[in-house]
Amino acid sequence: MSSDYYFYTEALVDGTWYGIDPRVLRLQHGDRGMTWQVNHTYWNGSRSYFGETFEKLEEVSVPIKLEDTSAEFRMNRVMDWRGDDKDIAPYYDKILRVLPMEKLLAMKPDKDTHEIHGIYHKDRIVLFEDGTLEDLYEEDISPEAYSGLDEEAKRVYQYYEWDNPMSWRHYIPILISAVNARVAEFESVNYCDCDSVRIIMYECW
Repeated sequence: MSSDYYFYTEALVDGTWYGIDPRVLRLQHGDRGMTWQVNHTYWNGSRSYFGETFEKLEEVSVPIKLEDTSAEFRMNRVMDWRGDDKDIAPYYDKILRVLPMEKLLAMKPDKDTHEIHGIYHKDRIVLFEDGTLEDLYEEDISPEAYSGLDEEAKRVYQYYEWDNPMSWRHYIPILISAVNARVAEFESVNYCDCDSVRIIMYECW
């Protein structure tokens, strides 16, 4: 069963929470007219890749009711709702969670510490780092076999450390970067510093 994971950023300024994700024009599609849609901070549609990360985030987040989110977030959910009005709050109250930015930052793994280590061909490392390859899988050559190569042959290999693309260690820095970008843009436009930042998150099937 597939899942969609949504994240939105909210900032506290002078006692009020604001949804700070930008609005994007959604053109007419089918029976839906042209509207402005609040764009999420981050989205992922793969349970196999992102499921572990969301479970980790659930551990440090807490439930939040729709009525306690920002007006911008609530309006966006209402405009996107296609069921009975009476059902929207019960639906979102079951799935919404909130995560303070401080807790998200505390999850960031040490940039110099990785979960997979090995000796890989340099060509594959380049493809992995530019996104052509999503996984390096097992190392290309064992340390024992590498040590038996002559110096010229050794030049095409490199010791390399990396994180599994299905691991929370891979996704947490991506999420942090996305939230930081939203906050930086909001503070720049408003010439202010946010008193606090939180992430509204949910999974739907």
